[in-house]
Amino acid sequence: MKKIYLIAGIILSSIIICPQIGNAARPIRMKMVTQYMDRHILVQKVYKPWIEQIKERTNGRVIIQLYNPNTIIPDGELWNGLVKDQIDIADHYLTRFPGVFPATTVTGKLPLAATNASVASAALWELVNTVPEMKEEFKEVKLLGVHSTSPLQVFTRSKEVKTLEDMKNLKFIGAGKDTTIFARSLGVECIMQPGPDIYLALSRNMADGVIYPIPPTRSFKVDEACDYLLMSSIFTSPCFFAMSKTRWDSLPDDIKKVFEETSGEAMTKLLGAALDEGEKEDFDVMVANGIKVNYLSDEEREHWRALAEDEMKATWLQEVEGKLTNSEEIYSTAKAVYAKYEAALSAK
Repeated sequence: MKKIYLIAGIILSSIIICPQIGNAARPIRMKMVTQYMDRHILVQKVYKPWIEQIKERTNGRVIIQLYNPNTIIPDGELWNGLVKDQIDIADHYLTRFPGVFPATTVTGKLPLAATNASVASAALWELVNTVPEMKEEFKEVKLLGVHSTSPLQVFTRSKEVKTLEDMKNLKFIGAGKDTTIFARSLGVECIMQPGPDIYLALSRNMADGVIYPIPPTRSFKVDEACDYLLMSSIFTSPCFFAMSKTRWDSLPDDIKKVFEETSGEAMTKLLGAALDEGEKEDFDVMVANGIKVNYLSDEEREHWRALAEDEMKATWLQEVEGKLTNSEEIYSTAKAVYAKYEAALSAK
């Protein structure tokens, strides 16, 4: 009889313990969405290797599934989806979510402040960690890194441009609202146009050129429609890379440590370097295909900056009116930090 009770006890213990063992062995699965398709250089050179690194360093306890944009969540709802725990990890432009990042978006209103993505990304990382108003804007997430876009350059179809005077009477297509503001401050005509429509507009003589970053221009065949490129590095746009705060808080300390060691400033440097590498690859292809390249002179660069800075600053001040109490100070701080990293990491 005692033997029967012993066997029953062992069976009962197994029933209780086995589910606990199963739960302990079950990996933590995370959903990650970025603004980039899976063939983009940031996905190929940074995010996919990082996902594998997380899996390896946690011994398979964390599995991150990467989704293309507009698959499991609409692009415009990505930030809310991250905050509301519909997704676990995300990357996107700050300007895609108006009103959410009033302080940090100042970094997209600094004309001719950064000649590459490494400069802008490093400056942005320092700012979001030292300016209280910027840090506050990310309190609902665990910030894993930041980066900028590649700088905007000037492409023209049939007229070679080296100075602002050369651009007068030409019609340009822009990457967004800030591009049109910049162009207007220089007295240059510029309208916004969706990327996929650029080639058609150029081929039909509806525009004389494009003010765009180098990487997407190849996707939109701008290099096939334009003969000239003026390397001018007009401005960059800020982006975040973050995890849901709820998901972060739920992680065991040892797993948090892995994320801490593979993200933050180190991740920011990787993202900036990858963007610069991608820009260089695309630039080399364009040159090999015959596009003629000129570089904005230092004198002309200062001339453009002097014309654009007041209007771009005024635009930002108007956007944040009533939302920030020390916007002038934030602007001055951002400008100084970008200047510091431009001096250290300049592409010139």
